[in-house]
Amino acid sequence: MIVNNNLYPVNLPSQVVQSSQQAYLKTEDDAAKIASQTERDSSAAFTKTLDWGAELNRQYVYSMLRLSDDIGTMADRIGVMADRILYTELQIGVMADRIITFSQMQSDNMDTTQQWLTDSTIKVLNTYKVNQNI
Repeated sequence: MIVNNNLYPVNLPSQVVQSSQQAYLKTEDDAAKIASQTERDSSAAFTKTLDWGAELNRQYVYSMLRLSDDIGTMADRIGVMADRILYTELQIGVMADRIITFSQMQSDNMDTTQQWLTDSTIKVLNTYKVNQNI
């Protein structure tokens, strides 16, 4: 890592650091060579940065697509559960209707049974009364 005027650290590839350490400003020709090498190193670093960015972008898109797929799967499962809840609700409604019908039948049967018992009791009492009078 090279520190630039103590303002912020600069991370350079090891090739750039090595080429900078090997360079000596002896002549104008050497200065031109260093400038050319620096340009190539800068271009290589920029290309590497673009490659990293493209890879990160690919990973980001892949992660987003996986997340989207997972959300779709969860939505499908929620839909299945909602269908089950609606079916259960329907079955509860059917059972409630059956309970109401059964209760009405019991109530009707109770009225019929009470009437039958009352009529039978009256007949037995009338028969007993008739037998007492004889």
